[in-house]
Parts: sequence; C-alpha cells; structure tokens
Amino acid sequence: NATKRKLMIPHAMQDHHGRYRCEISSSSSERMWTNEVDVAVAPRISFQITGAMECSEDDIYAFGGAPSGLFLNSMPEQLCATNKVALLIGNLSYQNHPQLKAPMVDVYDLSNLLQQLNFKVVSLLDLTESEMRNAVDEFLLLLHKGVYGLLYYAGHGYENYGNSFMVPVDAPNPYRSANCLCVQSILKLMQEKETGLNVFLLDMCRKRNIHDDSAPNIVLRVTANIVFGYATCQDAEAFELSSTGFTNGVFVKFLKKRLMEDEKIT
Repeated sequence: NATKRKLMIPHAMQDHHGRYRCEISSSSSERMWTNEVDVAVAPRISFQITGAMECSEDDIYAFGGAPSGLFLNSMPEQLCATNKVALLIGNLSYQNHPQLKAPMVDVYDLSNLLQQLNFKVVSLLDLTESEMRNAVDEFLLLLHKGVYGLLYYAGHGYENYGNSFMVPVDAPNPYRSANCLCVQSILKLMQEKETGLNVFLLDMCRKRNIHDDSAPNIVLRVTANIVFGYATCQDAEAFELSSTGFTNGVFVKFLKKRLMEDEKIT
C-alpha cells in the first residue's frame, strides 16, 4: 500500500534473495507491473544509505544498506524510441475543389513543435497523387523496428466504412478511392516495419463519399501502439477558422497547446 515514489523494504535478510517486481495501481483501477530484477542480499557492503531496501517507481534500481547490506545486480530496461520520423502533408491549392487556407500555417507550426520533440520532420505542401505516393514510400523507408512514425495530413478527405482517404490536389471531381491515399493501407505497411509507435493526425473531413462504394479489405494487427487524432467526429466535416490572414485551423490551434505536454498517449 505504498504511495510514495520510493518503496522502502526494511530488515532485508540474506534469505530474501530472488526475483522481484512491483505492482502499481491507480485510483482508476489501472494496473501495471515493473520489470523483474534479480535481488541478492550481500553479507556486508562498505556503505549504507538507509536502513532499508529501496525500490523506485522508475526502474526499481537502487542500493540499500540494511545491516546485512543489499544490492540489485541487474540494470532495468530503459524504453525509448530508436528514432522519431514525421511526415507532414498540407494540401491547399486544389485544382478541382475548394481552396484551403490553414494547411500551410498548420504544417509550419507543427513541424517546429515536432522538431523540439526530436522528430526528424519532412514537410510538404500541395502534392499530387503521384507525389503523395512517392512521399509515403520515402517515409516508409525511414521506419524500422522501434521507430516512432507520425503522419500528419491537412486537406480534403473522406471516410468510408472506417477507412480514411487523403485527397491529392489533382484529384478529379468527383474523386474515388483510386484517386486518393488510404490511411489504413499506410498503417498496415508501418506495422510490417515493426514500428514502436504509429501516430496519425488527420486534419480533414470524415464525411462519407457518396461517389465511392469501395470497401478495402485491410487486415490490421490490433496493437497498443496506434494513435489516431482526428479534427472531427465520424461522418462530419472539419472546419477552418474564418480569417483573412494566415492562421491555424481549429485542430492545430488546440493541438499545439497540448502537444508538448509529457503525457501517456497509449
């Protein structure tokens, strides 16, 4: 029932050796376990810190100094991304559809914030279908096991049967899935790379496309490392702010206020 950052275990004896781990629970009934460590109690060590064994919330790696002395003989596993890569696409100058204003500013601001989070960022504007496909192919080449991959898209889009489609600037009117890029298809390719984290920030509409009845059969693995951020709810439109100058869209206006916070997202 400890509630502090360090767990104190008094009166450690030599016969207390073995493998240990701690269970951590919250008021919301969420539970998690620390990594296991091998614990050995030495007859005596030359220094004493406290009169008890210490177990920190970060990794349970500590030295204690009971009269008999105690130490942990294994370092904890430190979890971190092997790399962080982000592809940002903003489409605003559409050839056959209404023009948009915010994507250019949104991509610029988001790029700056992601670089502060140590992401390697590629930012692109006004891409045709072939250019978008090439950009995604190059993005996938940068992903490997353990890499954090992030895709941000601002522009026209739609959602059919749970699949999200990004619309290139040269898409015909009306457009169909063959003219667009399916986000779930990209996610499937990212999963094949065994990425550590897959993040999709979709600043686009999610209305159904009445001109497209296709339903791609994309089989995705159900994992805990997938994060989707949407500018709107299902079967609804996304909006820009009404302004004559350069300003963020509604999604990025609020996203950038929270993006730098150190919070768990999966």
